[in-house]
Amino acid sequence: SWTVLLAEDFESDFPGATWKLSGNPTWDRERYRPRGGDWSGYCAGGDSLAVTPPGPYPDNMKAWMTSGPFDLSDATAAELRFSYWTRLGAGDELFWGASKSGFLYRGDKDDGNTPGWRQVTVDLDSLGPGYLGEPQVWIGFKFQSDAAGSGEGAYLDDITLRVQRPPDLSVRAYLPLVTRGSY
Repeated sequence: SWTVLLAEDFESDFPGATWKLSGNPTWDRERYRPRGGDWSGYCAGGDSLAVTPPGPYPDNMKAWMTSGPFDLSDATAAELRFSYWTRLGAGDELFWGASKSGFLYRGDKDDGNTPGWRQVTVDLDSLGPGYLGEPQVWIGFKFQSDAAGSGEGAYLDDITLRVQRPPDLSVRAYLPLVTRGSY
C-alpha cells in the first residue's frame, strides 16, 4: 500500500511550512484556473512583482517551488503525481523534478501549451540515478521565461508524493486456531 508524504491541492494555507519559494514573482495560489476545488498554484502570483492571472507573466522570470527533504531510505517505490496547465511563450518552460541535495534537480519539462489539464506520474527511481534508498530527497517545480515574449503561464494542482515501504515484519497477524471436531 502507498503512504502519502505530501499532498497539496492549494485549498488551504500556501506556502505554509511545506513549500519554499524563490523568485519574484513566484508561485502563489489563485482562484483563476483551478483543476478541482477553488484554487490552484499559479507561477507568477506571489511576491512584490505578482501578476494577476491570466497574466501575462513577465520576461526573464525564474520561480521555484520546492519541498523536502523526504526520507526514502526504506522506500521500495516512490511517485510524484500532479496536474498542470500551461499557456507559454516560445522559449519558456515548466520543469518538475527531484534532488538529493536540494539544489541540483533532475526531471522533465513542458515548453508548450496544454489543451487542458494534464496529469503526470513520475517514478522517482526512473529519474536516474534513482532516489530510492536516499535519506533526503526534495521535489521541485520551476517556471522559467526568457526575454522574448510571454503568455498566461503555468498552473499546478493536486500534487502528491507517495511511497511504498516494505511490510513491517515485527508485526505478525495471528489467526485463531480452528479445530474440527464432532458436534
